[in-house]
Amino acid sequence: MNEPLRAVDQGVGSVIPAVGIDLRVAQLMCSRLCHDLVGPAGAVNAGVEFLDEAQGRDAGALALVASSGRHVTQRLAFFRIAFGLAGGADGVLSLAAARDLAQGMLAGGRVDLDWPLTGIDPRTPRPLDVVRLVLCQVLLAAGGLPRGGRVEVRFAERRQDLEARVSAIGRDAGFGGDLLAAIRPDVSPAELTTRTVHGYYAAQLAERLGTVLRIDDVHPDECRLSAVMPGATSIEASAA
Repeated sequence: MNEPLRAVDQGVGSVIPAVGIDLRVAQLMCSRLCHDLVGPAGAVNAGVEFLDEAQGRDAGALALVASSGRHVTQRLAFFRIAFGLAGGADGVLSLAAARDLAQGMLAGGRVDLDWPLTGIDPRTPRPLDVVRLVLCQVLLAAGGLPRGGRVEVRFAERRQDLEARVSAIGRDAGFGGDLLAAIRPDVSPAELTTRTVHGYYAAQLAERLGTVLRIDDVHPDECRLSAVMPGATSIEASAA
């Protein structure tokens, strides 16, 4: 991933400069995160302005500030684990804690989360890269529901491996061709956009875990992302 990225003509006179691949991906990720945070952050500012105009006596504005501030905090907590280095290279986190992060990320939107803490021990410590990939699957599935719907998360253990199946269920559920291209092993980072960079990131995580991220169309209103990862259930550590 560290080789130089040659200039690529993108049409309409635009050319991607010869910057490192890692730098371009980092820039796209930053743009994506800012996009996902600007909405609730802007709502906080709007609520503060309403409170100022009402001299602090507008209950609706106060509720808006509280709700939007909570959404900002929840999204930052999700991004910190999914895309950051929180916990270090050898860190662990339980799937129960991961579910809490996913619930916070999707709270208040048009997508519901169906992630029961059954089937496997939700408190077992899992390697952070495993948790990151599951959270990315949730984010990708939510993005595959343009009209809203439900993200369903299920797990199965196979000896020392963990299979994660994350389904997007709702009207017109599906992934665009650009996102499908972003998870291909031969994709060029020059082809990525802020809409697809998290798919590329998820595919890179999967590769590092020695697996692949698979996408299946179950039927017109359901699509699924699945991956079989090393579960590492024998890690002697406490879940974060």
